[in-house]
Amino acid sequence: RTLAQLDADYWKIHAVVWGTTVLLAIPAAASRNYGETAGWCWITVHRREALGTAWRFVCFYIPLWFIAAYNLRVFWVVRSQVKQISANGAALPRSVQALARMVWYPVVLVICYIFGTINRIQNIFSPPIYEIVILHALFQSSQGIGNAIVYGTTPSVQEALGEMVYGKNSAQQK
Repeated sequence: RTLAQLDADYWKIHAVVWGTTVLLAIPAAASRNYGETAGWCWITVHRREALGTAWRFVCFYIPLWFIAAYNLRVFWVVRSQVKQISANGAALPRSVQALARMVWYPVVLVICYIFGTINRIQNIFSPPIYEIVILHALFQSSQGIGNAIVYGTTPSVQEALGEMVYGKNSAQQK
């Protein structure tokens, strides 16, 4: 697909994203399951525990892991194809090299949400475990820094930082 085709389908992408969001949000709101939940304002289990837990998984965790798995699969296929092309001796443009590195964004997502998912599954069977709650809070809050680290390790960002720190000709002096 070309960029022009994607631009033409922009409204369809919005319809799917916003439509899905509304369809998932309305039932949880209609069942009065939004509220304070021990540090997060989200789908609560205080009023109706089983229903609140079900909504958490239906509205967030199941879509999260489905989309994360899909993204990892797509990026892994792209990365494999890029490696195969480069193994054949073809020079890759920078944009293709950057695309191959994008697999790390879904990896950051998985790392950041794994403890939250473990915590929520564990909460189904027994009271919260302090250490898991702490890991949940720390890792879920660190997705931004994880994405920044992935972005900051790209060659173009490294070059720009080098120019800012060492001057315009730092890449030529090495």
